[in-house]
Amino acid sequence: MTGVSVIIATYDRGPLLEEALASVLSQTYTNYEIIVADDGSNDDTAARLERYGNRIKVLRLSHSGRPSVARNAAIRAATGKYLAFLDSDDAWMPEDLERQVGLLEQHSSFVMSYCDAVFVGQNGEEITRQSKIERLRRGRVFGDLLLGNFIPLPTVVARREKVVEAGAFAEWLTMGEDWHLWLKLSAGGEVGFVSAPLCRIRLHENAITKNRMLLFSDAVRVLEDVERRFPGEYEKSRGKGRRGMAKMLCMLGRNYLFAGETGEARRLFCRALHNFPLGVDVIPFLILALLGRRAVLGLRSFKKRSW
Repeated sequence: MTGVSVIIATYDRGPLLEEALASVLSQTYTNYEIIVADDGSNDDTAARLERYGNRIKVLRLSHSGRPSVARNAAIRAATGKYLAFLDSDDAWMPEDLERQVGLLEQHSSFVMSYCDAVFVGQNGEEITRQSKIERLRRGRVFGDLLLGNFIPLPTVVARREKVVEAGAFAEWLTMGEDWHLWLKLSAGGEVGFVSAPLCRIRLHENAITKNRMLLFSDAVRVLEDVERRFPGEYEKSRGKGRRGMAKMLCMLGRNYLFAGETGEARRLFCRALHNFPLGVDVIPFLILALLGRRAVLGLRSFKKRSW
């Protein structure tokens, strides 16, 4: 049986994709298959992939613009006991699969594992580590994940049967589908963690997360869905679910506020306070929204002049 199915979704990233594939092919753990789901690339991705022959399995898909659709197609084609996810612009250290598969083999209660990561710039220069900007947890992490996602997708190895049982990635989400899946998995099991930085994640200007309005809108949808699916676990989180929801509603409200849509901003800020009345950081933004669009535009003009 194949040990690991490596899942790579890609779109128009030919040169970077080859770096990602090279990092997989250099793994010390060798019982794997590589499945590349090409979301209708228009560049030379197809020609580059042909050079790998039978070392990789390629799924050529019509363009959807949603990584979740491509990843789910690859999951359906996977045969491995475990699934390892890698974005086409990122890379693994050679011992990544060996360390994480070993951890999952030792602990049957772990539904997935992840590792620390190094964030690098477009030229490969190290910027920071995940562990320097987040407190990385292990074990029963569902409640902590309700406050926000601290598990980057390329750091994860998960049990395929658990991913399939959870419904894989939500294709109705444009962003946050990885966070949504980690929440679904962690609601029913423990999460392992390898403290070594075994993944290099590239930060670049074309990242999909530039659309902050959509980012926080989908984050709210994630938490609404998780509360509906797992009401018991949600309530046992000691208020973390409500705090997480208030945080995302506030961030979304701020984006509407500074876009001049004060009515929608007011509604979101009120929802945030309803979820977490002690969220005093929401109140100044709610007051500004109540003052109206002219007040917001005036503040924006003042901030520009002050710079």
